[in-house]
Amino acid sequence: MDERILLQIVEEICKEEEISMKTYSFGYIMELEKNGKHKYIVGSKFDVNTLATGMVMNDKAATYEILNSNNVKAVKHKIIFNPVTREKYVSDKGIFSEIFDYFYSHDEKIVIKTKDGSEGREVFVCDNIKRLEKKVFEILDKNDDLCLSPFYDIKKEYRTFCIGTECLLTYVKNKPYIIGDGKRTLKELIEEYNGELLKKYYGNREFLIENELDLTCVPNNNEIIYLSWKFNLCQGAKPELVDDNSKAKVVQDLAIKAASILNLGFATVDIIETFDGELLLLEVNSGVTSKKFIEYIDGGYDMAKDIYRKAIIKMFE
Repeated sequence: MDERILLQIVEEICKEEEISMKTYSFGYIMELEKNGKHKYIVGSKFDVNTLATGMVMNDKAATYEILNSNNVKAVKHKIIFNPVTREKYVSDKGIFSEIFDYFYSHDEKIVIKTKDGSEGREVFVCDNIKRLEKKVFEILDKNDDLCLSPFYDIKKEYRTFCIGTECLLTYVKNKPYIIGDGKRTLKELIEEYNGELLKKYYGNREFLIENELDLTCVPNNNEIIYLSWKFNLCQGAKPELVDDNSKAKVVQDLAIKAASILNLGFATVDIIETFDGELLLLEVNSGVTSKKFIEYIDGGYDMAKDIYRKAIIKMFE
C-alpha cells in the first residue's frame, strides 16, 4: 500500500529534521512533534490544508462549481442527489428526467462517478440508457449522491504536486496499452504487461465490457490495444516526466490558478488535455500519493521525499 512507502519516507524525514514521531492505527495515522507543536498525517493527507479546503477538494462537484465561477477551465461535474437519503434536494420530477436530459445533451455518452472517489473506483462511462440506469442504481445504493460529467476524448492526463501556489513536480500519465505480435491472445499479452492487473481488473466482466476488450482475441502484429479509457496509475497507466518545458508551464499555470482560488496547502492537481488541445482541470486530491511514481520513475523516491519534506516543514511553520 502507498501508506507503507509514505511511512518509511516520513520516518526518514523526521530523523533528518529532528522531529519526534509516533504512529497509530498500524501506521495509518502519524503524529509529528517539534518544539511543542503536534501535527498529523492521516493516510496520505497532511496537516496543511484547512478542514474546509479539504472538504471542497473531496467533492468533485463543489470543486468544479468554485473553479468555474472563478473562470478556471475545469471538467464539468453535475451533482445528482439520492432521492431516498437526500429527498429535500430532489425535485418533484425525480432524478431520472434530469439524468436523461444530461445524457442526451452530451451526445449520449457521459461519465458517472461518486463525488469523492479516488483511483478510478466507481467511475463508469455510459453510452446507452440501460447501462446508465444500472450504474446510477449501483452508485446510489451506497452513496448519498453522484456526479455526471461529459465524456472527454482525452489525449493525456497530467498530475502536478503543489504546496500552496508552488508546483514542485509535474508528470504525465500514459494510458495502459499492449502491442500485438500476431500470435498471443490479449490475455497472454496483458499477463506479460502486468499479471497483477489481469487478476485485479481484467478478470472482471464489467471492466472488459466497459473497455471493449476480448481476452481471447489475437491482436495483429504491431497493433496497439489500449487496455482502459482511464489514466489511473493503479489500473495500469504509467507515469512519465514532462520533458516539454513550455507544456509543463501551461499545465502548472492552470494548477497554480486553481491552487490560489481553493487556498490549497498541499495537494495534487490533475489536468486533462483533449485531442483538440484544450486543458481542463479534472480534480484536486487532498491525499498526496506517490507509490506508482516511485515505482516507475528513476530517482522517483528522492523526488517524492523532497516534496514530502517540504510539506512537513510547511506543517510546522
